[in-house]
Amino acid sequence: MGSIFTSERENQEDEDGLNLSEIKDRVFRNWKWFLLTCSLSFAIAFFFMRYSIPRYESRASIIVKQENKELGFLSELNLPISPKNNNINNELEILKSQAILSAVISKLKLYQRFYLIGNHTKIQRKEIYEENPIDISYYLEDTLNHNVKNISFYLKIVDENRFELRFSGLAPLIFKYGDKVILPKRPDYMVVRRTILMDDKWKGITMEVLVTSLEPCIAQLRGSLIANFADESASTTINLSIQGTSQARNNVILDGLIKEYEIDVIREKNRIGLNTSAFINDRLQLIQDELSTLEQQGENFKTKNGLMDVQLDASSIIARENENEKQITDNEIQVSLVNFLLEYLKKTNGFNDLLPSNLGLEETSINRMTDEYNKIVSERNQQLQYANAQNPNIQKMEANLTSLRTSIEKSLKNWRSALEITLKGLRTKGNSFNSRFSHLPKFEREFRGIFRQQQIMEDLFLHLLKKREENEMAQAATVGNSKIIEAPYSIEGPAFPKSSTVYFFALLTGILIPLSIFVLAEIFNTKVKSLKDLARYNFSVLGEVPFETEDVKGSAESNYRTAISEAFRMLRANLAYVLPDTPGVGKTIAITSTIPKEGKTFTSIKLAMSLASTGKKVVLVGLDLRMPKLPEYLGIEDKEGVSNFIANSSMAFDDIIFPLEGKENLYIVSAGTIPPNPAELLMKPRLYDLLENLKSKFDYVITDLSPIGFVADSYPVIEYADFVLYIVRSGYLDKKMLAVPASLISEKKNTNLGIVLNFSEFGLKGYGYGYGYGYGYGSLSPQKKGNSDKLTGIKNLFRKG
Repeated sequence: MGSIFTSERENQEDEDGLNLSEIKDRVFRNWKWFLLTCSLSFAIAFFFMRYSIPRYESRASIIVKQENKELGFLSELNLPISPKNNNINNELEILKSQAILSAVISKLKLYQRFYLIGNHTKIQRKEIYEENPIDISYYLEDTLNHNVKNISFYLKIVDENRFELRFSGLAPLIFKYGDKVILPKRPDYMVVRRTILMDDKWKGITMEVLVTSLEPCIAQLRGSLIANFADESASTTINLSIQGTSQARNNVILDGLIKEYEIDVIREKNRIGLNTSAFINDRLQLIQDELSTLEQQGENFKTKNGLMDVQLDASSIIARENENEKQITDNEIQVSLVNFLLEYLKKTNGFNDLLPSNLGLEETSINRMTDEYNKIVSERNQQLQYANAQNPNIQKMEANLTSLRTSIEKSLKNWRSALEITLKGLRTKGNSFNSRFSHLPKFEREFRGIFRQQQIMEDLFLHLLKKREENEMAQAATVGNSKIIEAPYSIEGPAFPKSSTVYFFALLTGILIPLSIFVLAEIFNTKVKSLKDLARYNFSVLGEVPFETEDVKGSAESNYRTAISEAFRMLRANLAYVLPDTPGVGKTIAITSTIPKEGKTFTSIKLAMSLASTGKKVVLVGLDLRMPKLPEYLGIEDKEGVSNFIANSSMAFDDIIFPLEGKENLYIVSAGTIPPNPAELLMKPRLYDLLENLKSKFDYVITDLSPIGFVADSYPVIEYADFVLYIVRSGYLDKKMLAVPASLISEKKNTNLGIVLNFSEFGLKGYGYGYGYGYGYGSLSPQKKGNSDKLTGIKNLFRKG
């Protein structure tokens, strides 16, 4: 038989899952806890908003111009180089590199911060930056020091000429602005100066100064700086954002970061030009020394031989010879440049040095390879700022540089060979011209040799001077590769904490804390709580006795409208459906439980009273021979009873049956003297004679048995009884112990078994078909409270069990 009180909702719940209905009911019953936790959460949120230091966000945007040069001539040389544009993703790493962040921190003095202290508490602080009335510089051996070790102190502005310093553990000291202040236990010192913002309003103001060494400051700035692309797929627009406690400071940092990035790009681009200028200056000095030597030789030769001008025999021969001489000079200049470059290649074997470019070599392939070599060297040096030498990209670049260097050296040698062949032809042609001047004096021919060397050196000197000037102009015209789209600006209102978010999470926390407690309590609950816990065994549940804190003496009487009396009326009605229909013969109801204090004695008394109130003759038999409680609960004298009757065959039935005073139709048979062998005593035939006699005289025989989870005394009576009423106390009995009543059915000791859920909490929340449904149950009416003292021996029976 299924539970009489089970509902469709309870049947649909998973027997192993959470009892959502129970959690819901518990939430509504304990709404005051939710109100309390929400109030505390909002109070904490208020103080958090009041004393937390707000953080503000600033943003900026720049476009990075990407160089896009093709390497078509390299593909014809079959070199192991993959043409590739500049990796725009590297710019994000460059923006956050240590070199740039260090420069920004040093220029803006970001390693020191100034906080105004609140009037009432040091928790509330406000950072000042642009409006600061003082400026502090730090020195080490009279040199400006930007890498100051961590230090903190308090500075109080006394007036426009003096200030007070207070270091930890030291007495306050007063200084004048501009004085050297030796830092305690350190070799460096600082100088405090006024700014133009100093006026009378700062008098008496105290500020806390925090100085952080460079490395932690770089890490802190890198952590607060966010740089990403507006469009990850193709955009070269970089969005910058930073959070800090000062809006002005945030904007200054972003502006300084963009400027320092531009300086770094220009500096990197000018590295090739600077290297070329150094190379040209070095060669100019060598050529100038050699030219001075040739000029001195010519002067000495003319002085020694008295050289004079000689009229040439034909102007056409002179023109042709001059043209030939010019070609010889040009080729020798090219050979010299090639030799210079080959010599430079031998001196520089690493990957860090750039090759001189734009020297005037007429071989374009060598010029292009030189430009590409310098480009890869620049990219490699740039990536080494945030990657190590074992990086695959670095190793690939070094392989490309080695290949390019070999190709350049080979091309230079080939070009020099070609020039030397050309020079050989030109000199042969020049010799033919010289033979025509055999009529000239010998000293004139010797002088022409000196003059020709001098002319070559002069032309080379002028050529290099021109190239140096072109290189200097190119450096002066170098621009960066970025453009500002949005200058640094601040977002309105603090980025953290946001009041809406803080109060939302305060509300959420206030709800989740008690809700989590209720859910966890339900998850870890191992006690029987409701009818759902009984459903897995398919018990017949005949009733629920509600939780009630009042004294409910006499609640079985019909004129009492308490929740307990109504519960026993319902139990009485349900028993009519399960008891056998045997006219003229009394029904035996055995009442037991699994463990003590589940309320079996209380239920026995209240059920007997309820049945007696209908005019039926009811006898209440105490068969718990180990711990009899009926006399104590009923407030009557303990008399001879069942144990005495079974042990003494001379006792008559009527000797142990007594009417209950003040209760019509209700009789009692007490347990009697506690015997030493209750289990064996209850197995004697005389007990069955007693029960049969009682059944013949009374309509209902209600037996209060021992808990069957501990002792086996009650099994003979259980097998004899017409119906077993099994008491389960809510919140007290472990769910695993439900296997005990289940075994009574499975082992067929008595299949007519029904459960009464005692101490149920439904008395608090109301029951859909009776209690709390408009009848005013749950408390005694004033006129009935006086009558409730008739049974003085019952006090909180459900608590005693």
